[in-house]
This record gives sequence, C-alpha cells and structure tokens, in this order.
Amino acid sequence: MALGYARGVLTGFGQAWAQDRGLAPASLHLTRMEEQMWYNPELSSRQYMVPGIVVVLLTLLPMMLSSMSLVREQEIGTLEQLMVTPLTKYQLLLGKLIPFLVLSCGELALVTAAAVRFFHIAMAGSYALLAGLAFVYLFTTLGLGIFVSTVARSQQQAMFIAWFFMVFMVLMGGFFIPIDNMPPLLQKLTYLNPMRYFMAITRDLFQKGSSLELLLGEAAPMALFGVLIFTFSVARFRKSVG
Repeated sequence: MALGYARGVLTGFGQAWAQDRGLAPASLHLTRMEEQMWYNPELSSRQYMVPGIVVVLLTLLPMMLSSMSLVREQEIGTLEQLMVTPLTKYQLLLGKLIPFLVLSCGELALVTAAAVRFFHIAMAGSYALLAGLAFVYLFTTLGLGIFVSTVARSQQQAMFIAWFFMVFMVLMGGFFIPIDNMPPLLQKLTYLNPMRYFMAITRDLFQKGSSLELLLGEAAPMALFGVLIFTFSVARFRKSVG
C-alpha cells in the first residue's frame, strides 16, 4: 500500500493576502498539503497487483491438486490397494503431499522471477524470507486440500468445494478490494482468512522490504492458522474408502 507524507509551503495566494492587509509573510502559517509517496512512488498498479497474483497462485495450485489427487484415489480404486499396505495414515499423506510441496516451491520461484523479470516489479525485501513465510503458508493451503478430500466423494465435488474456499479467500483477502475500504463487519471477518495475512506479507516484502520483526504481526496468526487447519485436516483424514 502506498504511503505518503505532507509538507507545508507558503502559497502565492497567501503572500498576496498578507500584502493586502499589511502583514509580513513570515508571520503567516498558511499551508497547502502536498502528498508524496514513500512506497510505489509512480503509483504503478502492477507493483500492487502482481504480488497479489503470486499469493493467489500459491493458494490455488496446492489446494486444488492436493484435494483432487486424494479424491481420485477413491474414484479409481487405488486407495483400496493402499489400505492393504503397511503404510500409516501419515506416511500416505506425506507421500501425496511432498510432491505438491516441491511443485508449489517451484511455482513460487517461477512466478516471482516472472514478476521481477517480465513485469519489472521491484523486490525491496528478502527472497529467502518470502520463501520461508510461503512455506509456512503452504500448511494452510495443503491442509485445506486435505480437508476438502475428506468431504468430497468425487473430483467434481472436490473442485467445487475448493473453488468455494478460493472465492471467499480472494474476495476477503484484500486482493481486489483493500480491507480498509470494506464495511466494518467484513473487516472483522477477514481475520478468519489466512490469505489476508500472506497477502499483506508479500506486498510489504515487495514494496517496503520489511524485516521479519516487522512482519510478525501478520506471520504469527498465519502460522497459527496453518497449524490448526493442517492438524484438523490430518485428524479427519482416514485411510479408508468411505
């Protein structure tokens, strides 16, 4: 978000007003406000929207793939074959989720490189910090994917349920509409949206170059959501056909 400051200048109108009344210009305090941007001084929409697209892609791909992949095991009957193996529930989930985790990390590197290289987005912060916080955020998206797989019974159902979560997260995450411009009730509801926190983190890293200390206010609740959602989803998952 672009921030600015104001500085006061004595206007020509103020000087004329003072001369007409026989006052010394130095005794006046007439000012006019001039806004000057600290971040994104050119007010480029790309600098604001492209980091948000990075967050959306990092939400969509892991959640959709993880949910549909687990449901597909039920549809084609391979889950029955996995049930007779000595694999535990956690080993089965790790085997399914680790490839998506690696793919998501590759996606983050690719879209970030494209944003900087082709869209000329300035990256003021640390790439390592962005990658670390994105890894924490992936616990939320992968956890939601596991949860969807425990509810859906087909890939179509999984896709529709995942899109339901996705629409809510995008609309209430500050991607299109700044959260400060929303009604007070909706602003409170955004605190239930993990994307809200990662959206703010990503934009702060790209535009302000914020450090981890300054991002803890967003990173801590995002990590809490990730742990809760992932733990709850894994607890619901059953190594069964259902």
